[in-house]
Amino acid sequence: MNIKEALLLVAVAGFATGCFATKMAQTAEPLGDGNNELALSFNTSQIANLTEGGNGASATLPNLIPNFHWGVGIGDDMDLYGSVNFVGWYTELGLKYVPLQTENGNLAVAPLVGLSPLGALASLRLAVPVLYTHKLNNKTSLTVMGEGVYRRRGNASSGDWSDDAVDAFSGDTLGVGGGIGLEVKGRAFFVRPSLNYTYYTASFTGADDPLDIGIGQLGFTFGRVGGKVEAQLDRIEEKLDALSE
Repeated sequence: MNIKEALLLVAVAGFATGCFATKMAQTAEPLGDGNNELALSFNTSQIANLTEGGNGASATLPNLIPNFHWGVGIGDDMDLYGSVNFVGWYTELGLKYVPLQTENGNLAVAPLVGLSPLGALASLRLAVPVLYTHKLNNKTSLTVMGEGVYRRRGNASSGDWSDDAVDAFSGDTLGVGGGIGLEVKGRAFFVRPSLNYTYYTASFTGADDPLDIGIGQLGFTFGRVGGKVEAQLDRIEEKLDALSE
């Protein structure tokens, strides 16, 4: 398997197993106990061969089918969150813990596990994003992220797949990257454009050398936070009742 063939296989495998699911769909700010968040995201990813002798092979992959994201506040400093990439039914589940909260900033650690069940394209992903969000004003905040990723690909077979195809997709992937994102929000709705880049080293069963890959991504996440508006209305109602007494 030559470099360009391997690059194509990684692109297809990644597209089918969540490699191109939108990153930075959330911020480091906790939702708050009892609040929830629902969002959809779109992205465009640029994948490039960084291995020496790769002759600059690259591909651009727009994600026309949105990813679905959700989050639930399970405490004042902890959220449960998840994502679904509908292209390959890649799903992930994570826990965001916010050990540092100030008036203008939040620091969060958000480990996650992701799974895709698609036969020879099956993969298990473990990642540890670290996010910091700085509040610029009441409606705008800036988030920076660093992330370490491990993915185990393959370990599945089907009568529709030859041994060579299974071997081509099977292997380990290690990645490290980061990104920056902006959040603009109203009372309940928000938009989060983001840019991120991840460097991957991917090994393949039967291949002598690993493949070095760079993936850049432009993403847009749109969503709504539930619970906060209702809580504010309850507080306003309580204040009005107090004034009328």
